[in-house]
Amino acid sequence: MITHVIKEGENLWGISQKYGVPLQMIMKQNNLTSGIIYIGQSLMIPTMEQTHIVKSGDTLYDISQTYGISVKEIMDTNNLSSTVIYVGQKLIIPKKGEWYIVQSGDTLFAISSKYGVSVQEIVDANNLIDAGYIYVGQTLYIPVSSEPAEPSQPTEPPEVNVYIVKSGDSLNLISSQSNVPIDTLIKINNILDPDSIYIGQMLIVPIVPETGEYHIVVPGDTLTKIAEYHTVNRNELMRMNGLTDPNKIRVGQVLMLPPPVPA
Repeated sequence: MITHVIKEGENLWGISQKYGVPLQMIMKQNNLTSGIIYIGQSLMIPTMEQTHIVKSGDTLYDISQTYGISVKEIMDTNNLSSTVIYVGQKLIIPKKGEWYIVQSGDTLFAISSKYGVSVQEIVDANNLIDAGYIYVGQTLYIPVSSEPAEPSQPTEPPEVNVYIVKSGDSLNLISSQSNVPIDTLIKINNILDPDSIYIGQMLIVPIVPETGEYHIVVPGDTLTKIAEYHTVNRNELMRMNGLTDPNKIRVGQVLMLPPPVPA
């Protein structure tokens, strides 16, 4: 469990995205009945954790390498203000993975195929007694697969261009020249009025590939949502684009898509 203190400008949705924990789980854990929060409020963020007892010779860097996470993640989880640790100290180590809320029609096999992990890994991570019984609305922790990844050379991700609006430009013209849909340009640039762009305005205009299927990241996207929408394997999507952290994609980023998963 992580304690998060609300800072200016934060909202529940942003906090849920930061920690990769469903909004419903945060609300339930903190007995919230609405999305209203205030600066300085402390929220308990549920996480899947393991414990490490510091041994002689241990450093935070060594521990971070052992568990495949960053020093900052360990420090944030344990509210450490410095990297000084002592023998016998108990450190909470957050596990890599993410949460999934069971939908109507889901089975463990379908979920395991979607995330590229085995049914047994999901069963073990969630202490499920009956692998054949899950229910709508149930929250499952999806661990990072322990299976070794097949060697795969990631493609070079397409660039993102910053375009400066010139006299005579319109969103329709920029869309036509860049082959990026107007709706996508509006979303990634947070444009309120499509008819009111101005000379000198800087726009994010993704450079799309000439061949192959791709997806342009827009606000609210996650790798899981993208994989589900295009019916592709999320782990393969990460490998194809050279991604190592499923939570680190950016608005305007162009992701190449692997072949769809057979129905």
